[in-house]
Amino acid sequence: MQLLYTIEAAASGEQPEWFTVITGDAPEEHEGTTGDYGRTVLRNWISDEDLTDEYGNPKLRVIVAFADTPDQPVTTVDCTELDAPAAELDGVDAARDRMRWLAAQTSAAEDQLAEALRSARSRGHGANELARRAAPAVSRPIALRMMRD
Repeated sequence: MQLLYTIEAAASGEQPEWFTVITGDAPEEHEGTTGDYGRTVLRNWISDEDLTDEYGNPKLRVIVAFADTPDQPVTTVDCTELDAPAAELDGVDAARDRMRWLAAQTSAAEDQLAEALRSARSRGHGANELARRAAPAVSRPIALRMMRD
């Protein structure tokens, strides 16, 4: 999976105002979960400074997103979550990641289909013909709506 990260810090963990410290400049391939990737990135970034406030609230975190949808964060890992979760929780994270990735892919495919339908319609193809071609990926009413939007 191609992932991107953004590391953020806050002066206070109790009521944090997060600011970006660094953003990964290129997507990185990672085979595990987004949480696992976030923990790895954060461990590599951490120095000897105090990472929590006096109440144990985190002052450093990493936000992980898929490379093809960088504006839609998948998970956030803070500096108090550096230990790997139990196996059953890792399974939940993996399923969540897959669902988020599939949702992003579905959204991109819907946008592509809508653009293709509008383009074909503007070149004289009939709405009913195009709706039939789009099935069963989308229903006829959805295809017609895509052509209008």
